Amino acid sequence: MGIYKKLIQVVIVSIIGYLIWVFATGYEEFLAGFSSIGFTGLAILLLLSLFNYLTRFLRWHWMINKVNPTKIDIVYHCKIYLAGFALTATPGKVGEAVRSYYLKPEGVPVNSSLAALLAERMLDILSVLIISILAIIHFTEYRWVGISILVGILLLILIIRSQFIIKVLEAGLKISGSSFLQKVLRLSIDTITSTRSYMTLDVWFFGLLIGLVSWGAEAYGFYLLLKWLTGADLILLASGIYSFSMIIGAVSFLPGGLGGAEVTMAGLLTLIGISLSDATTATIICRLVTLWFAVILGLYYLSRLKMPEQMEEINE
Repeated sequence: MGIYKKLIQVVIVSIIGYLIWVFATGYEEFLAGFSSIGFTGLAILLLLSLFNYLTRFLRWHWMINKVNPTKIDIVYHCKIYLAGFALTATPGKVGEAVRSYYLKPEGVPVNSSLAALLAERMLDILSVLIISILAIIHFTEYRWVGISILVGILLLILIIRSQFIIKVLEAGLKISGSSFLQKVLRLSIDTITSTRSYMTLDVWFFGLLIGLVSWGAEAYGFYLLLKWLTGADLILLASGIYSFSMIIGAVSFLPGGLGGAEVTMAGLLTLIGISLSDATTATIICRLVTLWFAVILGLYYLSRLKMPEQMEEINE
């Protein structure tokens, strides 16, 4: 099944799920809350999300050019980066690897762009995890989740840095009789090796700093959204709840974190005294101006780019 058909399925299921949720918690309250935000409020939220995307792109552009001996036109590269958001609603956002198809003709090897994606994902998770501490210190019963994710990221870094995993994959390559498995193992070895190129001190320091700023913008947007809806002035807690919800969505490995992020966000909001209808409204609007805005933006730029032959085969 083509990638577009799969995306359409995710969109349809999401729309049905949102509608059921809205009608179950009170559609009149949802419409009233949506109206209270107004076009100005929505524009502010969308601009904060756009700021997130563009600052992360600048980090990506810097990382790619730092490791690879090629200089990609920054405007064209931005289009490629944003086009990857079309497939954000995939498990673990792995669909964003579509960028590799467009970067290969620009002189960036597939294993290098995949390595950059892995490094970017780790930087994003660490950035969001740091911001989520603002909520974790409040919801003490969920501290184990944050600690577990941090330990998982640190273990992944150690695995990537260790030569042991390379030896294991190379051993598997020698005994494997499957050409497909051999191809996967070779790509894994090349990707892990390339990822080390993105794990320098300057990349991680500036990458993490940019991640805090970019994701902090969306977290601030969630605070504004909550304040407009309820009058609650909870900038630290709201920012933490948003970030913690994104973490849960990411580790759930569901398409775009759908379901996991929404349930976590609405659930934590009700735990701090926000009504279920307001929590529903805040959660759905937040996802519309973050996740689904990114998908729409990605689809626009993906449609503007010429689809590589390899990607056409996948989409058939």
